[in-house]
Amino acid sequence: EYRVICVCEADNAKLENVHVLGFVLLRDKIRPEAPATLNYFKEQGVTIKIISGDNPNTVLNIAKRAGMKEDIEMIDATTLKTDEDIMNAVERYTVFGRVTPEQKKEIVIALQNHGHTVAMTGDGVNDVLALKEADCSIAMSNMHLAASTLGIGSCWIQGRLRMTPNDTTTEDYLRDL
Repeated sequence: EYRVICVCEADNAKLENVHVLGFVLLRDKIRPEAPATLNYFKEQGVTIKIISGDNPNTVLNIAKRAGMKEDIEMIDATTLKTDEDIMNAVERYTVFGRVTPEQKKEIVIALQNHGHTVAMTGDGVNDVLALKEADCSIAMSNMHLAASTLGIGSCWIQGRLRMTPNDTTTEDYLRDL
């Protein structure tokens, strides 16, 4: 759940006579609206996959804290060596960790090859390849510049994803944004 950084000092560059000065604990912040957003998608019949370059255990814990509690299976993408491995993994796993930018793209393609319509959100340059392949690309925060440079038809959302009110169709809601 936490990432731990050990802060040390040493007498020289050979790291001789190392002394621990302390530890820094990092924990990813979960937005308050995340559980409701995930629940909304679940109610709409949308299957969510979390694909990250981070440690798979870290990604799994974040997913659980964000509200994904049922039937979550995780895989370390460094074990996915072939296209066939990826094709099989996308149908079995919910959380993918240690995913390279190329693998993110391959995961999107594999989902499409299984007949899924794929929406992808991304917030970094490492997401651009997958965003370009997805049927719907949502570039979060400052990603709109990289996405537009590559000609990705995307929707730029500053900060957070907003859901449609219950009495509004998606088309009406998007038109009114």
